[in-house]
Amino acid sequence: MSKLFIHLDRDGLNQLRNSPEMQSILTSMASERAARAGEGFGFEVRSGKERAYANIRAETKDAERKNQDNNILVKVISS
Repeated sequence: MSKLFIHLDRDGLNQLRNSPEMQSILTSMASERAARAGEGFGFEVRSGKERAYANIRAETKDAERKNQDNNILVKVISS
């Protein structure tokens, strides 16, 4: 039985995870979920050291209360 070794190019993976295409995918997914959460929710896509990421957040006091009372962001992200 032979052993298989895979060597990942970390710099290449980081470039892929920070690419404009990945940011476009994240923007699409985050905007759809922020819209499903309702009025007062927004999102931000940023490029980090190793990968791009998206944050979805309540931007108004009403949205914050709605999220605290009903866990809207948890429900939207997990569905």
